[in-house]
Parts: sequence; C-alpha cells; structure tokens
Amino acid sequence: MKNKIIAFDFLRALAIAMIIPAHLSNFLSSTCSKLALYAVDPYLANMGLGLLFL
Repeated sequence: MKNKIIAFDFLRALAIAMIIPAHLSNFLSSTCSKLALYAVDPYLANMGLGLLFL
C-alpha cells in the first residue's frame, strides 16, 4: 500500500485506546478504580466507537 495515510492509523489507535477501558471495567476488582472509570467510560467508549467507524 503506497498511499497509506499515517494519520488514519493514529486515529484508529486512539479510538482503540478509548474503547479498551470500557471492556476492562468488568475485570477490575477495586471499587475506587471502577468508580473512576465509570465516570468517563460512556463518553470515551462512544467517542471511540464513532472515531473507529469514521
């Protein structure tokens, strides 16, 4: 692929990094870390999904 745009790969990686905490929140055992993650989890997951499909 000669015409690969690096910025799209960066945006894809950013979107994946925003989605991963939503999936990791089920495996956390500490309630403090769960509460901190649940505060921003829906926003990050929704933005990440939109960015991934963009």
